[in-house]
Amino acid sequence: MGTAKKITLFCVGILLFLGCTGPIMKNDKSDILLLKPPEHAYISSQVKNHRKVVVKLQHIKTEKFTQSYKNCNKWGKQYGFEPSTIHECGYIRPKKNHYPSGIKRTHKHIFLEKILNLKSSYFVYYKSQLDRSGAYLVSYDKKTHRMQKSFDLKNYEYPSVYHVRRAWARQLVDWAEIKDGILYLATSSGEPEAVNGKTGFLTSVDLKTNTILWRSKEQTCNSKFVVLKDIIVGGYGLTAHQDYIYVFNKHNGKIVQKIPLAYAATDIEHRDGKIYVATRGYTYIFKIIK
Repeated sequence: MGTAKKITLFCVGILLFLGCTGPIMKNDKSDILLLKPPEHAYISSQVKNHRKVVVKLQHIKTEKFTQSYKNCNKWGKQYGFEPSTIHECGYIRPKKNHYPSGIKRTHKHIFLEKILNLKSSYFVYYKSQLDRSGAYLVSYDKKTHRMQKSFDLKNYEYPSVYHVRRAWARQLVDWAEIKDGILYLATSSGEPEAVNGKTGFLTSVDLKTNTILWRSKEQTCNSKFVVLKDIIVGGYGLTAHQDYIYVFNKHNGKIVQKIPLAYAATDIEHRDGKIYVATRGYTYIFKIIK
């Protein structure tokens, strides 16, 4: 065999080893780039179910409650709920040894920001700092701690128009859940005036087609939410603004009910036909009625 032929075969072998040829390249953990959402209420033509939802919340009790940074999980313990987010008291981001093993501290060189504690999985939010772009939402199986899906949030990061520093206009992930192949995602920034009011959206994404099914009105969700059979219950509130609980039609995102609160919702849970809403000063308990 000639020297030139040997060299050629050697180079081909190196390329195959490094995975540089097209058919060899595989990436089972590739990120799903979510499409850019509209900056207004939206219902896709794919949404076939326009049935009217008659489910509402009936307020039955309000209890005084004060939670401090020294005991950040007190509310959950008092009412028998697991913490919605995994973090160390007094810190926004969880410490390196404080979250479950297997969860990576970085994703695509971007540091972990928040861990959402769902029933069967963790949703981990990774966000770049300051004015740099880059945000991902990664789900991990709760039993195996293995990565399941990864979403690139590049198209959700900034509104088209804003009047403040880039970092302050950024749309952050407040909560996320996947139910029956649908991703529900709540995102918001700071003051609505700085982003022309385009903040506090709840978005429904069909993961089979990666298309947006619907998007709620702006300034209706910047908290945890719970997804039930026909409704989604979330909250929206800011300092110096009136705070509310919103009940959404799960099938099209339209508002079914709007309930004022004394303080913004910091946590929302569901159990035995009741909705529990934690705020800075009170716990509101609602009964789900039909």
